[in-house]
Amino acid sequence: MQWSLEDIYKKQVRGKIPRRKHLDVLGENWDDKPPATDPLLRPKQRLSGDPDETPELPLKGAEVESGKYAKPDHPKLVLDKKDLQDFEELDYLDQVKVKKYIQSKINNKNIYETFINQHDDEKDVAMAYRLLMSSDLTGDQIENVVQLVNKGDAIDADKLTAVGTKSPRDIFLHEDVWEVYKDIAPVGVGKAQKGPGEVALAFLSPRIELSTKGDIAIDGKLYELKLNGGRISDQAAPSQKQMQPILTKYLGESGRLAPGKKTMNLATFVGRVNEHKTANPDKDKDADYYSNLAREVFSLMLDEPHAESFARLFAADNVDPDAVMKEYKKQSFDWYKSTKVGGEGQWNKLIGINFASGKTPGIAVVETGDQFANTPMYAPGINILRSGSGTREGYPDFYPQA
Repeated sequence: MQWSLEDIYKKQVRGKIPRRKHLDVLGENWDDKPPATDPLLRPKQRLSGDPDETPELPLKGAEVESGKYAKPDHPKLVLDKKDLQDFEELDYLDQVKVKKYIQSKINNKNIYETFINQHDDEKDVAMAYRLLMSSDLTGDQIENVVQLVNKGDAIDADKLTAVGTKSPRDIFLHEDVWEVYKDIAPVGVGKAQKGPGEVALAFLSPRIELSTKGDIAIDGKLYELKLNGGRISDQAAPSQKQMQPILTKYLGESGRLAPGKKTMNLATFVGRVNEHKTANPDKDKDADYYSNLAREVFSLMLDEPHAESFARLFAADNVDPDAVMKEYKKQSFDWYKSTKVGGEGQWNKLIGINFASGKTPGIAVVETGDQFANTPMYAPGINILRSGSGTREGYPDFYPQA
């Protein structure tokens, strides 16, 4: 009798041939059972149970979507009493999330169509939708805002364009609208030099649109928008290398930073000037000495025409720091606005919206430097000698207070 190697091997292992796992991957490990002839049935690694089981591989998504194979039917799920009882056992926030998920699937089309009608950019709409779905707003709140936008009742555009200080509820006609605005304010930032809050306003009112020439257009007129401390300048503040020689020239060592300090703010600068006046009465007799100091400093910060008013303030025996700060707010606004005159981005009014963390919210619309200087706002941190990385430190950050 001739024995094959397979017969000899089976006898040694008493007929228990080990599984050849590498053949599972190749689809060849069928033992004595031939593969099914149906081309849709393909072998896969066994999960459990019958060792001779040869279950069908799930079809790939592309194969199903192409219509090459029939999509398998799934049983229809129905929420029973136990599901509802489990839902009632959840805490409130988890219930809100579950309900919001269901509503978002139902209301997705309504939200999308409303926003795309206001602002025709699918990527911005998709981002706004994601932000709303991840926010703390409920589905009912979001749906309420969508309805208000569709009726044109979400934002009072007339008040938004009127000079003065207002509360958020003066402009955003429902608390839900205000909350939605805050949540979607980041949409579109950086695209075509758009700042925060601009696209969000366009989403919420048919009278507001983005402008290629400026920030936003309301009823066709351009407006500058500053959100949460937007800087009243388009340029970097003068560096210490530029400013220090001027201070040293007029104030000597008093014009240098105190030990351990990296900046000198506006109030400290005024204080150093007053100290220098007291210590150097001979200099104070020269009416132009400190006026010239002011001209040089504020011409570098702003420009020569908007520095002249500081020359008069610094000619006084004692310079008032509050008066200098108020004048700086006035002149910086007028200077900033003047840089837009005659260009495509020329605007007449600036809108400031503030909901920064830890600050009282407020909205203000200003047209002149005097109005800006008298608008209730958080005190701007103006540095005459700024830090190495503080390019914003020489100009007001606009945080209006209601």
